[in-house]
Amino acid sequence: MFDSLRRQWTVGHDGQGRAGAGVYIAGDGAAIGGADVAELAGERAALALLSDLGVEPAVRRQSKIRRSLARHARFRAGVDTAFAYPYRWIKEQPDETILCRCENVTFGDVRAAIARFEPSEVNRLKALARPGMGRCQGRVCGPVLAELLAATTGKPLDEVGKLRGQAPVKPVSYDAIATLASPEVNAWMEPRAGEKK
Repeated sequence: MFDSLRRQWTVGHDGQGRAGAGVYIAGDGAAIGGADVAELAGERAALALLSDLGVEPAVRRQSKIRRSLARHARFRAGVDTAFAYPYRWIKEQPDETILCRCENVTFGDVRAAIARFEPSEVNRLKALARPGMGRCQGRVCGPVLAELLAATTGKPLDEVGKLRGQAPVKPVSYDAIATLASPEVNAWMEPRAGEKK
């Protein structure tokens, strides 16, 4: 879902941390709010999970968490309003300013691609001009790219879309993943007689 105050996409959930069947979300994965909010949201999601497993809900604790999160949300909205993202500055950047440092793509490169190909969606623009294709996968330049496309085309920010995640979202070794796997998967991954690990 699109958060118009923060001008960014966030993961939708039911208010208790349920983001889908068997998927629970908390912390900065749900919305940036700081360590205290992440801890409370994690507890809220854990209580939702326990409730879904049939454990009697901790109604009083849930109520306290809800009040605390509401207080933090009011404060965060004030901070977001007082220090709003200066999106209007993006269209004023000189052509030689680097937009994507991973791929060394400038604002001018992106503007030229927009003028030539008239993309209406940020992933198409990514394919045409290469911002967001580097090591950070658009984590740094993606929001700026979307803002520039919206400003140049006159479309609302939520209509130009967001960059799709590309695997690996964050590089991780097979060994690190294997430690999280079930015993059956770990047994399957063990080398057979005569094989090297």
